[in-house]
Parts: sequence; structure tokens; C-alpha cells
Amino acid sequence: MQSIKIGLLGGGQLAKMFIQSAVNYPVHITCMDADAQAPGLQLAHTRVVQSVQDYDAVLAMGLEQDVITIEVEAVNVDALFELERLGKKVYPQARVIQTIQDKGLQKTFFKEHGLPTAAFSKANTIEAALALPIEYPIIQKKCKGGYDGKGVAVVHTADQLVPNLFPAVLEDKISIQKEIAVMVARNAAGEVRVFPSVECHFDEQLHLVDYLFCPSQLSHEEEETIQALAQQIITQLDMVGLLAIEFFISPSAEILINELSPRPHNSGHHTIEANETSQFEQHLRAILNWPLGSTELKQASVMLNLIGQGSHTGPATYVGLENLLDLQNVFVHLYGKSIHKPHRKMGHLTILDKSVDQALRKAQKIKKEFIITTNQ
Repeated sequence: MQSIKIGLLGGGQLAKMFIQSAVNYPVHITCMDADAQAPGLQLAHTRVVQSVQDYDAVLAMGLEQDVITIEVEAVNVDALFELERLGKKVYPQARVIQTIQDKGLQKTFFKEHGLPTAAFSKANTIEAALALPIEYPIIQKKCKGGYDGKGVAVVHTADQLVPNLFPAVLEDKISIQKEIAVMVARNAAGEVRVFPSVECHFDEQLHLVDYLFCPSQLSHEEEETIQALAQQIITQLDMVGLLAIEFFISPSAEILINELSPRPHNSGHHTIEANETSQFEQHLRAILNWPLGSTELKQASVMLNLIGQGSHTGPATYVGLENLLDLQNVFVHLYGKSIHKPHRKMGHLTILDKSVDQALRKAQKIKKEFIITTNQ
């Protein structure tokens, strides 16, 4: 097998971990990001310091590759359509990225395919929203550009609609008992593999995942339903690559699809140690049309996000790292971000144990003793 040239759009921590997995195989990774210090650029075989939104830069880089893929949705999709027209393999496909870039198009896809999701309306302007027969409260989601809780607002009355979040999806506010995520992969041959679901717990102030665990506390029937929905979604999208799907479980056990991400995802980081195949290797296998790996869970796991603490920006300091390294079955992943910023994702830990409860107890202790901050 000759070395395969892969073009990777985006150079964040997902790019770094993808490259760490991919370099075990005969591949050459060209990574593009506007930030010359981006974690992924530090490991790539070839670095391109350009914006992934730049049409000409994406096109030029893509023309030199065998396969083009992403680690972030916010890329120039027009350039990807042109690369496909010129015969290049783009996975996930440009039309899939275009759909998922826009929450309005995502929700319409769910509705058209009979997939369970919260009821919603779409409005391009606040005036259009005010004309709709909406029952409040609702969740207002900016169609493009929102992530990690940004671009989302809880709206209790019409006068609370946020003008700068239009065009928007206006979604019924539902009661949520659990938030579940699942990763599913599909290659060009149509082979599909689904990872076991994870249960996510969020920091209510930051709207970020604090920690997640696997296996989840879903019933056998709920897990089977989510696994089947994951296969259905990626197949109906006719998508090649790795797809993260976020679900809400209501108090009445109703399963509703929240959002999609067509790439490796924070909710799959534990798979590096906890599963037979990591999400990053599975993404590689999928986009190269290789046989997909086993998704079997090897051991109960908790993934703990490491978020920058304190209120200052400056060189990152790791408090308690030496003590952390003395613990068994605790795996440290620091993303190589030299500058600490408040609430910035700086890394994650994966903790394996005989049960989720034992791993959670260890995680809560670690959370108090290991801190990422700055002395400035």
C-alpha cells in the first residue's frame, strides 16, 4: 500500500488526536488552520497556515490530496463542492457538511425523514418570528455558527427573542431527564458501526460537558432504539465518515434527536482507551473505505473535560499533574494549548475502572486536585 495523502481542514485538538491515530498507518497528513500554533499543525506532516473559510486556500490544498476531511464544520463548503466536481474524495461529503452547518436544515432533515425531534419553527428575522403562533417558552438557536452553548438562548416571552441570533430555529422547550451522545461510522461500502451510548453531564454555567460516562444508564430497550436511530440517520444522510449524534431523553422516556456533528467529537474521547477502536481510528477507516473496527467497550469509563480555571489569560500552569500521574488507569490528554484562557478546553482525562460508580468517584477526587490555570 502506498502512502495516502489526507487533507485535514481544522487544526484543533480533534485534529491533533486524529493525526496521533492516523500516523500508525501509511498516510501523509496535510493540516490547514489559520492559527500557526494550532495543536494539529504541530503534528502534521505538512502545515498550511490559512483559514479553512478561504475558498482559494481550501481548493489549492485539496487538489494536492487523495482524500479531504474535516475536524470542524465551519469550513468553506463551496470549495468542497468544487473539489468533488473535480473528482476529489471529500468525506464527509460537501452536501452533508452543508446540511449540518445549518441547524434549520438539520431540523428539516429530521422532519422529512420522520426522525424524532422537538417541534420547531424557522424564522429569518425577529419580525417573522413575532408573526408565528409560538407557545413560549422556546429555545432560540442561531442557524449557523453556534457551538458549545453559544448561539443559543432560552426565550420565555416574545420580547426576549434575541435579534442577533437570526436566522434561527425556534424549538419547543422540552423537559430533559438525560442527555445522551452516540458516535456512528460508515464507510463508502456502506458498512456501519455504532459505539455504545454515553451519558453526558453539563456544567450549567458554562454549557459545556463537565464529564460523561459509558456505559450509560439507559435501559436495554432505550439503547437499542438509539443504536437503530444512529444507523438510520447516517444511512439516510448517505454519509461517509464519523457522525456524533446528541439525544435528549424526556422524563416520559421519549427519545428526541438534538443535533449532529459530522466529525470526531468531545463525546467520543473516552474511546481512545475504553473501546477496541477509537473514534479517531474509526474516522480514518471510514474515510479511506477500510473495514471498520470493533466498537466494543473494554471497560467502564469516565471522560472528564479539563477546563481553564480562574479569570486570567496567560501561560498555562498544571497544578497537581505529578500526583495525577501516580494514579492507575487514569489517562491524561493535554491539547498543547500553551495559553490558558478562562473556560477554555485545555485537555481531558479518561478514567477506567470496574464500574462507572468507581470511575466517577475517582473523577470527582481528581477534579478537586488537578487544576489548569495561569500564574498571570
